[in-house]
Amino acid sequence: MKTSKIQPPKDIKLTADYDPAKLIWIPGTTTFISANQEFNGKTIKDAVYAAADNGLAVAGTSLFIPYLINVVSSANGKTTLYDGKGNPLSKKNANDLYERLTAGCWINLATYFKKNDDGHFHVETNYGITSKNRFQGLFGESVQSKVSPLEKCLMHVDDCRVDLDLKSFNKQGLAVKRSKDKEYQRGKNIHFYSPIDNAVSWFYADSGRAVLYCDGGQKDSFASLGVLVCAEGTPKN
Repeated sequence: MKTSKIQPPKDIKLTADYDPAKLIWIPGTTTFISANQEFNGKTIKDAVYAAADNGLAVAGTSLFIPYLINVVSSANGKTTLYDGKGNPLSKKNANDLYERLTAGCWINLATYFKKNDDGHFHVETNYGITSKNRFQGLFGESVQSKVSPLEKCLMHVDDCRVDLDLKSFNKQGLAVKRSKDKEYQRGKNIHFYSPIDNAVSWFYADSGRAVLYCDGGQKDSFASLGVLVCAEGTPKN
């Protein structure tokens, strides 16, 4: 089996003060995502501000789903994961990451769904805050984020299986195609719940299931619910 030779860009420095060895590169981007959950027990609003205090953004579904698929691909020996220093992860560390993401996590993905007056949804995601660049966000606070119309995805679905491949998701990281599999298979598919108004996305995984919920409460906080933070890389001068 051939392993993908795609590698992170060289001579990159991070825009945030975060240990690069604890970040994982998202292929095709200059973005690095945390290997571990941060700010467990906080609401999404409080987690966003806590991340911003450290110059970090909070990942949404558009970043998380490609990242998850890449981690699964690595576990299957098809790709290599790289940390924020540009070093390949050891097999043990890559497998540990796979175990967490497929059997031991509860992640607030900070993708917010809101229905407009005309009945169409828009999506606010990938939260970050800077003191010099803020606008009025959906939480009624000055939040910097990406806002766009909801792309075509599976709607009015309480539960279905979706294959873990990029063709099954749109660019916003939301499911567009049901799996042919009738049962959940770890590392092969996940459960999916469609977006509803005034909700956020959560990803949950334990030994018996993995679920992308798009109906989570934006004001909810639980001891095991945290976020994945992101840092951008810029060329070194």
